[in-house]
Amino acid sequence: MLMISSKTRVLTSLGVIGLLAACGAEACSSKSDSGGGAGSGATAAGGSSGANGAGKGGQNTAGSNAGGSQTGGEAGNDTVGGSAGAGTDEGGAAGAEAGGSGGTGATCNANLQTDPKNCGRCGHSCGTADCSSGLCNAEPVLVPKPVVAELTESGFSRRTFFSAGNLYAWEKVEDSTQNPDLRYRLLRTPAPAAALPATPAPGTIVQDIPDDGSAPYFVDAVNYDASYLYQCTTTGGTRVPLNGTAAAPTVIFKAPVANIDCNSIAVGPTALFISSHNTVAGKDTLYTLPLTSLGPNAVPTLVPNIGARDNDIFALTVVGTNLYWMENDLSQTAKPPNLVTAPSSGLAAGAKPTKIDEDLGSESASIASDGSYLYWTDTHGGPFGEVRRTKLPFVPGTKPEAVLQNLDGVNPGIVMDANYLYVMESNNELGTIVYRVAKDGSTADQLGIGVVFNPSEHKGLQMTGVDANYVYFLLFDGILARLPNKP
Repeated sequence: MLMISSKTRVLTSLGVIGLLAACGAEACSSKSDSGGGAGSGATAAGGSSGANGAGKGGQNTAGSNAGGSQTGGEAGNDTVGGSAGAGTDEGGAAGAEAGGSGGTGATCNANLQTDPKNCGRCGHSCGTADCSSGLCNAEPVLVPKPVVAELTESGFSRRTFFSAGNLYAWEKVEDSTQNPDLRYRLLRTPAPAAALPATPAPGTIVQDIPDDGSAPYFVDAVNYDASYLYQCTTTGGTRVPLNGTAAAPTVIFKAPVANIDCNSIAVGPTALFISSHNTVAGKDTLYTLPLTSLGPNAVPTLVPNIGARDNDIFALTVVGTNLYWMENDLSQTAKPPNLVTAPSSGLAAGAKPTKIDEDLGSESASIASDGSYLYWTDTHGGPFGEVRRTKLPFVPGTKPEAVLQNLDGVNPGIVMDANYLYVMESNNELGTIVYRVAKDGSTADQLGIGVVFNPSEHKGLQMTGVDANYVYFLLFDGILARLPNKP
């Protein structure tokens, strides 16, 4: 687990402390010989911790090739002068992928504050984006029109998402009265792998909800799988193919009862799950509907023995045969929310959901899983944010692990690839910083800052997705932006 200092941005872990001790009174330089000391397996520039024999090659470092103690380092990942450890107590041999040469680390004659090829440190490339104050700036990928902040500041949580190589983003559409609150439009654009055009296209239309003069069509919550977008609306549920072949959404269920607002919709392997808030009774309830039963006359049924609850249910997630969600006990205002789980088939009579984390802050909203672990972000009752995880299947009583701590708040969304999590810091004094974090918490690297154009108006808001080259996120004004996903 790494802890981030909100002001100095110092990474502190056992591996880093060991490296500093090995340096003694002299500073460790990016121009020094390769590798950490025997068994240290870490670097001052964000290398993986090799403590307790779990060493890795220097990751994204300037000339560091630290092998892990006793076990030998794994291959360095996108290193600057790094390579695999040799299976001994010493660091691996120096590589030369991005400027390293033999036993010397990478050096550069560059302004590390402004050079996009050496941003913040030698060899850290911003791709086609700019570098300022030693941080890569995001670059816009998809710009909805008209650009309206209202879309990203209110409404449903899945305002953008990434599926099968495509980026999706919602925009609000002005009608003849110039009222942007009556219509939604879903846009799609392939995630570009190379340089972006000077003016990004607004994307192609996947769904354009018509303005027929009837009551406004509000979307309360959305989610998706590889083929469809699923929506909770003011009257029930709809779905639309992500390939854009449908002229209009298809109705897939009716509202189970009157006077409900949909908080979350989750797509499981065989069924949909919906959390709804009864605006009259003031209770939240979990419903389900098999995917094979979707249709205009289908009505979701209660998940056995879970609803209705005196709790505000949000961030509903399905992993395998279990549901996970966060809930705020509305009857006890001083009590923090909980992260809980229950079988997707429901509970036995009298049983209660199992608590995973009872120390959540009011801003908790993000849950993700790779099937092996459940990850979540939270403020945990204070001003700072962190990322936690627990191994699946969850064993009651297991204490959550802290993956990353002491962030200046956390924006919504966790995205991941095979080895890393990507999260966004919300209140850093420099802006909304995007981090790449090893899933075990051994490394945390700043990828850049989530702003384009004017930093005061175009700050990052929500993580969207990641592919082989970039991590994507939403800005407050509805723009989808990206940063290279390698430090």
